[in-house]
Parts: sequence; C-alpha cells; structure tokens
Amino acid sequence: CSKANPGLAFSQTLKPVARIAVIFIAVLAAFAALHYCRTLLIPITLSVVIGLMFGPYADRLEKAGMPPSISAVIVVFTFVLLIAAIGGAFAVPLSEWSRKLPLIWERMRSIVAEWRGVVETAASIGEQLKNLGEQNGGVTVKVDEGNPAKDIAFLAPELLAQVIVFLASLYFFVSSRHSIRTLILKLCLDRRLRWRMAHVFRDVEKLVSRYLVSITFINLGMGAVVAAAMYLLGVPSPLLWGLMAAVLNYAIYIGPAVMALVLLGVGFATFTEPVWIAAPVAVYLCINLT
Repeated sequence: CSKANPGLAFSQTLKPVARIAVIFIAVLAAFAALHYCRTLLIPITLSVVIGLMFGPYADRLEKAGMPPSISAVIVVFTFVLLIAAIGGAFAVPLSEWSRKLPLIWERMRSIVAEWRGVVETAASIGEQLKNLGEQNGGVTVKVDEGNPAKDIAFLAPELLAQVIVFLASLYFFVSSRHSIRTLILKLCLDRRLRWRMAHVFRDVEKLVSRYLVSITFINLGMGAVVAAAMYLLGVPSPLLWGLMAAVLNYAIYIGPAVMALVLLGVGFATFTEPVWIAAPVAVYLCINLT
C-alpha cells in the first residue's frame, strides 16, 4: 500500500511529528501566558492558598450564624492584621540594625584586609589583565549602577495593584467558595464522579489547611528556639532574629540561606573573634537542620 501511494505513507509518518509539534507549541504558549500574566496570576494563586488555609476558620464563623460575605470580610481583616503585626515587629529593630550596616561593612573589610597575601595576589592579577586589555585596544566596560529611587517608583504601582488584586481575590474566594464548589460539581454529569469530586474538594481544603497550620506552628517553634539561642549567645535583639527565622522558613532553601547571611552580618557587628562571629550562623543552621 505504501508503494502504491507514497504520499499516504508520508502523511501517516508526519502525524506523530505533528502531534508532538502541537503539544510543544501549546506548552510554549502556556509558559508565555504564565509569564505575561504573572502580575495577575501570582496574587490570585496566593489568595487561593491563603483562602484554603483560612477555610476552616470561615466555616466556624458561618456555623455561628454569619453569612459568607461577612465571614470573608473577617478573614481578610484577620490576615491584614497578622501581616501588620509582623511588619510592626520587624520595623523598629530593623531600623536600629540598619544604622549598624557601616560598622558591619568596616569589620568585614578589616577581616578581609588581614588576608593581605590573597588580596595582593588578586590585585596583581587584575593589574596584569588591565595591561593586557590596554595592549589589545583598551576595552572599557561601563557599569550602570541605576537609580534605586527610580526603580522603586516604577515598581510601587505594580506592587500596589498586586496587593489590591490579592485582597479582592481572597475576599471573593472565601465568600464564594461554596458556590464555586457547587458549580464545578454540577459540571460532573456522572453521579459517581460528582461524589468523588466532592470528597476531593473536602480533602484538599482540609489537608492544605492542616499542612499550612502545621508548618506555621513548626516555624513558630523554630523561631522561639532561635531567639532563645541568640539570647544565650549574647546577640542583641534575639526576638527579631527568631521572628525573622520563622518568617523566612516559609521560603524553602532560599529563606534559610538569607537568614544565614543575615546572622553572619550580625556576628560581624556583635563579636570580634572569628569563632564567635561564626557562632550565630552555626547555631542557626543546626537548629534549622533539626
């Protein structure tokens, strides 16, 4: 048959290739849509996760006789108050430590200056590379440091828009979560499938809420231990570092790495001996690993 009609055989050969190409194009389009719509998708997705976390809390309010719209307002205000309380706890100690940044930088420079041999070797290599560049035509690299105030001015409207979208999405998700669940269940024509989907909705909300609440208690416990350890080490503002450790621990891998760098700077600002400078970081990493 393929000898009699080579065009048909060629078209049959191209069918799987065409399907793979269509799937590849669809995946690229999906990633492009996620990239260009991230300003809306990120706060909406975060609002769904936070809404699942506060779902049992809203259920209790509704069982007490409150309508879903009022319970959603209470959930949103509760979340805003929590964020405001955390921000207020960070504000004053961080403002005090921001004044110590020059001291931290000077101590780091003094320690680096002690490694004079390494610095001099790097300087000589840099001078040789500079001379080599001048011999090859003098390639000049200009670094644009940018304007931080201008960057903040451009980012502020986008950040404000994302906050508004997040709060609005959180309210609408919490207030209409039962209606959304009913609508999706109506789309399931099979009774058995509808029963399974109902259990899936129930289990997802229950398990996600339980997981996030459990992680919150774990992080709070770790923050309390870090605060106690920093107090025993004689580090100033131990409550600040405990709270920061608890908050940053929500970001897997990145949060603990940032916290380790922060405590390294705190060690430079607090102690003078190398062992004590590294002590806050080492103790924190041991607690976090545990």
